[in-house]
This record gives sequence, structure tokens and C-alpha cells, in this order.
Amino acid sequence: MWSQNPPEDDFIALLGTVFETVESHLVKFENPFQGGFATISVYVCERPIRNA
Repeated sequence: MWSQNPPEDDFIALLGTVFETVESHLVKFENPFQGGFATISVYVCERPIRNA
């Protein structure tokens, strides 16, 4: 998933209730439409938690 907002601890914690692993990455890239650089957050989640 991606977001235009910085990584949010509360959202990461919420994802952690569903997925075994959760990572957030802040990605900086050149944005020619704004004439500079921009950042986005990318959330990488793996393995849904399985109920016993």
C-alpha cells in the first residue's frame, strides 16, 4: 500500500493486528509536475495472521 502522508505508527500497529510482518518505507522521488522532489510512504505487509 502507499500513502502521500509520512509513515504513521498507529496505522502500522493496526496493520500488525492482521499481518505477521509490517514495514514502512519513506520513498523520495523527483516530481516534475511540482518542479522538485516529493515523498510517499510505502507499506509492505506479509503473511496474514492465521487464527488457531
